Amino acid sequence: DGTFGLYGCQGDVYKGDVGISDACGVLSMSGVDQYGSPYSMTVIKRTPEVLTFSVVNGYGDFSIVKVKSNPGKPWPASLR
Repeated sequence: DGTFGLYGCQGDVYKGDVGISDACGVLSMSGVDQYGSPYSMTVIKRTPEVLTFSVVNGYGDFSIVKVKSNPGKPWPASLR
């Protein structure tokens, strides 16, 4: 789900159109959930193995997400 499980933590089911875009290494999140709430993200840290970012919606609900890279495929150093 585009909210990385945020709705599951609240006992709800995600139905929306939230996605991540990569424009020359700059990550951004756009779209809305089933309630019309927009989402955004901020990259906190990137290592070759783990990308850490925050996700926040229009209600102020947030989560910290850590995504591991695939074996042998490190996150690019330019990713932000």
